[in-house]
Amino acid sequence: MRTAILVNTPVDKGLREQIRAGNSPQRDFFALADALDATLIAPAKAPLERGGHVSKLVNLFDVVSAAFRQRHKYDLIISDVERVGIALALLFKLTGVRKRHIMICHGRLIYHPEGRMLQAFRLQTHIDRFVCYGPMVAGKLTTILGVPADQVADVRHPADHHFWRPLPEAPERLFCSAGLTLRDYHTLIEAVRGLDVSLVAAAYSPWYFNGRNGTLGAGLPPNVRFAQHNYRELRDLYARSLFVAIPLVNSYAQEGSLVMYEAMAMGKAVVATRTEAQAGLGVLKAGETGLFVEPGDVKGWRDVINHLCDHPEEAIRMGQRARTLVDEGLNMDSYVREMV
Repeated sequence: MRTAILVNTPVDKGLREQIRAGNSPQRDFFALADALDATLIAPAKAPLERGGHVSKLVNLFDVVSAAFRQRHKYDLIISDVERVGIALALLFKLTGVRKRHIMICHGRLIYHPEGRMLQAFRLQTHIDRFVCYGPMVAGKLTTILGVPADQVADVRHPADHHFWRPLPEAPERLFCSAGLTLRDYHTLIEAVRGLDVSLVAAAYSPWYFNGRNGTLGAGLPPNVRFAQHNYRELRDLYARSLFVAIPLVNSYAQEGSLVMYEAMAMGKAVVATRTEAQAGLGVLKAGETGLFVEPGDVKGWRDVINHLCDHPEEAIRMGQRARTLVDEGLNMDSYVREMV
């Protein structure tokens, strides 16, 4: 079967070499393309330095228009995010094109305009399968948006367990966090203020933070630092950390899951906000692979941080269990087999 995989952001020409050299984790689209002998279609332009929304629109137009022009070359097209899949399905429907089409869903359909477009134009007629990265999203697609259950699949999307792996560094009196989207760093910062422990957040962006210093602005406590890391630096940060924190605002989206999978693959316990999506995912098991904190609960975060710092053996035990789950199947190889 001739297959194309649509990637919604530009792909660096040297990325495969970086992965082979061990400087970057494997990407799911590369692994899936290799398994399916598929062609990648990605935006040709690099993202703009400023104006993230403009960059996304330019990338969207590039990849969708390229896929439409080249549609005759392929029997199956896989869209890697909702905005690409919905745009392509709409274009197919308006032009009367029939093409087998799989769309990967991260949760945007539930609370963004893409979902309203899906309903308004009944685009499920031009999307053969909705692959969801968590049961919460899969359930909402059928109950809220009316997508037939036989068109919905629930697939876990783990990180590269070969790159993210336990390292011999001894944990310090330090914990870390990573990621930007739907994060609740304000609650985490207040929880750690004044504690005898350091927090490093690998969460840098000139669009979200102060462009010159990469922080949330003035008033950060001295034991908190926001920094920009490459993948090897982030792996070293995970290795030095006693556990990994994922503070989130409540949503149906699977935000934070990739950081969770990376941390588990590193053999680290995870402490995360109990959002509807994360609780429904079923990966973080309280007391086994990590702990949950309720949304916006400063005291809850403070209590968990103090407890794990005072009982590091508990964090180490949960981290070891997390890596065992990764080895048992929660890994990139299993993801690719299930997708195929």
